[in-house]
Amino acid sequence: MPTQKVPAIRKRSTQWSTPVWAIAGVIVGVLVTVAWLNPQLLGTHVPELEANARSLARPMFREPVRGAPGKLTHPLLTCSSEPAEATDLAELQAGVRKLIEDARHRGVLRAAVHISDLETCHWFEIGSGERFHPASIMKLPLALTWLRRASQDGNVLAKQLLYDVPESAETREDQTLPSALVRGQRYEVADLLRRMLVDSRNDAKYLLTRNVPVAALDEIWTDLGLVPPTPDRDTEVDVHAIALMLHALYDGAWLGRETSERALGWLAEATYARGLTAQLPPGAVVAHKYGRRVRAAATPGAWQLQLHDCGVLYRPGHPVVVCAMTEGVNEAAQERLIQEIAALAWSSPQVGN
Repeated sequence: MPTQKVPAIRKRSTQWSTPVWAIAGVIVGVLVTVAWLNPQLLGTHVPELEANARSLARPMFREPVRGAPGKLTHPLLTCSSEPAEATDLAELQAGVRKLIEDARHRGVLRAAVHISDLETCHWFEIGSGERFHPASIMKLPLALTWLRRASQDGNVLAKQLLYDVPESAETREDQTLPSALVRGQRYEVADLLRRMLVDSRNDAKYLLTRNVPVAALDEIWTDLGLVPPTPDRDTEVDVHAIALMLHALYDGAWLGRETSERALGWLAEATYARGLTAQLPPGAVVAHKYGRRVRAAATPGAWQLQLHDCGVLYRPGHPVVVCAMTEGVNEAAQERLIQEIAALAWSSPQVGN
């Protein structure tokens, strides 16, 4: 510390043979001491000095260290768990806040957003304390559960399951689609996972859910340091939890490169086109999962919609995770908000810097 150098400087000064050197040494020592003990004299405020000290105390590396990239994955070896500094994504964050504020006038009651640059590790969240019913986004951790088992046992994806789930209001969906399951037939787990992630099929979801232990479902959350949601219809999650799952997939190390590439490939084929992908350039690759849930509002006869879309936007050179979760009374406005957030993240000059 500079204040510790002053006695040494003064001690040595008595031994100097050249008076000029002695005087210069004393002057330098005094100036350094004054600057540190009373920084206001030099126009520097104590908080600024403290901030500089904190900055110097940080690890010297700012950029993440990664392994060799795959087609849809890029293993991450080091990355900060702290949000981006104010200057890193300030303009993008301000732009997203403005979009959310504007959407409030169109019937969007609340929203939460996570955006992270997967190459620089810069990220931020808006409304991180907000929790939403994930709806069909819960199919993502279910798929991860099966894929984790597959990474440990290569025969899992080829296992055949009999579709004999009883009919219910929850499984009544469009049976004319090629992805619809036929009662009495058997399906490979890999086929069921693809139908569930690409077309968000509930029939595939219920068959897969019924054939996996609850403990295995919980491990997906605990492995990522998250609290497993309660197994009921009113479970809620935040944007950070879903974004973390997408990060783990992109990383590729958790489930293995081949398994992660397969999962992201299915998500990139998702047929839902009114969310993250709607305003992106033609041919843009987005590995994403949406969720939609209508529920009755407090006012009799009224309703509220929760609409979400979370995914990896493969922006050239710098893929980004965008997770937007919304609640409102105007589905078109909620779709537009999600679309505009994705378009802004895609085009932002701050991403990748």
